[in-house]
Amino acid sequence: MKHNNTFLIGMILAAAVYGVLTQPSRDAHSALSEQAGAPATQRHEEVLRSWLDYVKIDGRDEARIVEIVFDYELGAARRRVYNAQDWLISDEVLAGQPRASSTEIAEAFDTVLRDPELGQLARSANAIIDGGFLLREAPGEPCGPPARCLQVYMFSEDGHEELQRPIVDMNPTARIVYRDYQPDPAD
Repeated sequence: MKHNNTFLIGMILAAAVYGVLTQPSRDAHSALSEQAGAPATQRHEEVLRSWLDYVKIDGRDEARIVEIVFDYELGAARRRVYNAQDWLISDEVLAGQPRASSTEIAEAFDTVLRDPELGQLARSANAIIDGGFLLREAPGEPCGPPARCLQVYMFSEDGHEELQRPIVDMNPTARIVYRDYQPDPAD
């Protein structure tokens, strides 16, 4: 994330002056969870995207850090806003699911390639791996709530033939729920 120099200096000074009074950072929360015995491979939330924003308060620009987080326990996305001192000032559940992060897509691809059968198919066909699009199904289905399913496309080397379309549920650990998903023609 790019910050301007004034913001960085302000963050450093705020940390030096107020560091003891501020809440633990999100990284500190993660470290505490890991120390408490949470499995390292199981995620509860992931920051999909974050950016720096500014809002006018009393005529001056105040920095805000905005994060789009996927809460795997709820199966829902949240928008969290923090002030320059890293205090949470807003947390709201968003409708729908935002697009997958590059980290989630890479993990879905890796899950497919590590699978003995699908990985062998990909290697022997010199397959092109693509995708990362979300798949949502009705409650009770493998990709129904609270799942977060990503479609992985395996194409022939020339890209003209779809070989297989595995679906990976990222919630809470990446696992293949469909080895070759075939959408309903009525959809």
